[in-house]
Amino acid sequence: MNQTTAQSSGLAQVHYSEQKFYENFSVLYTLPLSNHDNGSLMAIASFYALLFILGTCGNAAILAVAYYVKASDSRSKHNTTLIYICVLSIVDFLSMLPLPMTIVDQKHWLSPPTPPESWKGTKYKNTNTILGFWMFGTFACKLFRLLEHIGKIFSTFILVAFSIDRYCAVCHPLQVRIRNPQTVYALLSTMFLFTCVLLFPILLRAHSKELIIHEKFDLEQRTITKMHLYKCVDDLGDTLFVVFTLYCFLLAYLMPLLFMIYFYYGMLLRLFKQARIIQQGITGRGKQYAKKGPTPDVAKENLSKIPWVCTLWS
Repeated sequence: MNQTTAQSSGLAQVHYSEQKFYENFSVLYTLPLSNHDNGSLMAIASFYALLFILGTCGNAAILAVAYYVKASDSRSKHNTTLIYICVLSIVDFLSMLPLPMTIVDQKHWLSPPTPPESWKGTKYKNTNTILGFWMFGTFACKLFRLLEHIGKIFSTFILVAFSIDRYCAVCHPLQVRIRNPQTVYALLSTMFLFTCVLLFPILLRAHSKELIIHEKFDLEQRTITKMHLYKCVDDLGDTLFVVFTLYCFLLAYLMPLLFMIYFYYGMLLRLFKQARIIQQGITGRGKQYAKKGPTPDVAKENLSKIPWVCTLWS
């Protein structure tokens, strides 16, 4: 016991002496090299840039078409489907905004670049990113994380609301109040606030954190050169990260998936039931035409999409 205490005391004294020794040293800060000459990394960055351009242009085109339809037809102002499409396009566009920052800070582990000449012979750690650091600050980091997760969670809630809208249109067509624009906006606003509540830990903990990836000591010049960078981190901690991941999986993935399956399944049952009623009320050539009519085909087409939607969203 005494030996352990003596060793701890000795280490503390050595650490204190080392701190005192380096107090008079000048500290120089440097940034890691950019990897703009790394072919595989630039290919990944180009792919992200292409996604950003296509996503931005695609969403802009959808919004332009929706605006044209709304301006040319006065009845479309009460079209709830158009509202859902527009809001979904806006959310998708907002989720595209962090892509340029992701491109700059994109990690890559395929082929690390050669260390700079001045750092040879030392323990060098390269970050394998285009710039190697987060240069946008803490506020942009919080906004980056918020937009990144809102695009995933809120868009899922919008799809749930859209499935409810389709279900009401098919199964309860006389309940007009449920599908008016005011109800839709209120539902979407509630879902957006719920999304912000789910993401509150990210919004609270996300910040730009300084990391020292290497230190080089020059005893002759009495200088310490520190290679540092800033990274946008969530900093949730192990316990909070597990809790956050678990409730996001349950509330933002599993439950919305079950809701969509329930409402689309109910809608398809109603379509099949209506198709059977139509077939029973028609005889002869009309009955043969009804069997080949659009209602069963639409129902089968929607039913066949459910497994694909589940697989892709998984």
